[in-house]
Amino acid sequence: LSGGQDMRVSERGYDDLNVNLSAGNVQRDAYWGNTQLPQLLLSRALSAETLATTWHACLEAWLKRQPQASVEAASAFKPTRTTLNPEAWPQTWLDFSTFDGCFVAEEDYRRFTAETQRALIDYAAAGGTVVLVGFTTPTPEWQEHIARPSDAPKGLAIWPLGHGRLALVQEKD
Repeated sequence: LSGGQDMRVSERGYDDLNVNLSAGNVQRDAYWGNTQLPQLLLSRALSAETLATTWHACLEAWLKRQPQASVEAASAFKPTRTTLNPEAWPQTWLDFSTFDGCFVAEEDYRRFTAETQRALIDYAAAGGTVVLVGFTTPTPEWQEHIARPSDAPKGLAIWPLGHGRLALVQEKD
């Protein structure tokens, strides 16, 4: 290892790897390196196709502004929609940790066990993003963990929570 913001990793038998450790590069590479797009989990009442279509233009515009990013990567964005009954969702935050975000429809969330609701709160506190779709205000179990929402466009409310966040989206579309 060598360098300040620029780090070079050398290992016998492999090409050197040069990494720029400035905050902007680390954030971009961590989430958008190569074609790595966000991995999202959707509850069964939500449409993965609708979300992918809606987000495609936003992702494409963002990728155009990123050095070393491929605009074609936006086409690879495919959220994962679970077919599990809401009562069967995981009850520990680690089960959600492979996803960058979890989108949950109100009708599914209302059927979650208290343990699953707590697992989503813990997941957000650990760095995940939980988006509750169809809600206008946070439910009581979330209210005790959040303060004031951040600025956001109309129809969207975002609260920081630990290393992650809770977002409310009023409409499914």
